[in-house]
Amino acid sequence: QLKVSGKEIIMAGLWGLEISARVAQAAKGGFVNAGFHATGIAGIFGSTVAASRLMGLSAEAHTLALGVALSLTSGTLQPLQEGSWTKRLHPGWAASSGITAAAFARSGYLGPKQAFEGTFGLFNCFLGANRSTADLTCVMEGLGERWEFMRTSIKLFPACHQLHAFMNAGIALAQQASFTADNDGNYPASTGTNPAAKRVYLNLAPGLINAVDVLKYVAQAIPIESAHVMQPANGVDAPIFTEFSALVGGVELQKLERFAFYAAASTSAVCLVIATGEQRIYANILLTIGVVAPPKE
Repeated sequence: QLKVSGKEIIMAGLWGLEISARVAQAAKGGFVNAGFHATGIAGIFGSTVAASRLMGLSAEAHTLALGVALSLTSGTLQPLQEGSWTKRLHPGWAASSGITAAAFARSGYLGPKQAFEGTFGLFNCFLGANRSTADLTCVMEGLGERWEFMRTSIKLFPACHQLHAFMNAGIALAQQASFTADNDGNYPASTGTNPAAKRVYLNLAPGLINAVDVLKYVAQAIPIESAHVMQPANGVDAPIFTEFSALVGGVELQKLERFAFYAAASTSAVCLVIATGEQRIYANILLTIGVVAPPKE
């Protein structure tokens, strides 16, 4: 319909990505903290700029289009609370609503000019108690000179980034015989495991992410043939062993004394090490990966 060149489409897309990234950056994580899906909230403004550019709108019309977009902005995180489907609607809704906003502005429709900074603008209304943490200079500072969207991560899998480390771990497990999982925060993961093993660092902060949560998802993804833990010197099982046992699918935990565990974890058979933020001691488990059992007749 617009009869624009490929170069113009690419440039419009780049500006759309940049504006979306900057709006989200300015919120400092506040959209999510207030219960909104940032993709839908920030994405519509990027879509509006991209569509406005392709339509050849003036700078003033761009401003009016962003004002219209403010009234079309939507997308809460309630779907995640219920496992419903509407979260996946948000990116498409942001894209189509941006085109609508630009079309309204092209026709002379008057939207508010302070879509971001107004008393009832985006940041004041959509950040709730976090509005004071917003940095609106992020939206315009260095625009056209410093590209913020280039600093974002590319999704290797069609899922939230929080899951990617587990997906990478599962792929590695499918290719190898065994690995060390769930090293707690006290375990010398750098020196006490096979130096050639791939490493996934999930020790984001003390207690985050913990060993049990990691093991829960790993155990759902791969068949466990055997499991070894480090036996405390006093011979009394560590409390976390009970949680480990419940997650490894009926496999009996085999106990190794401290240096025997170090030796086992340092062998060339260990292909993957996951370091967690677990704070409980003896929260280390060495898993041997089996094969997927054939379906029963």
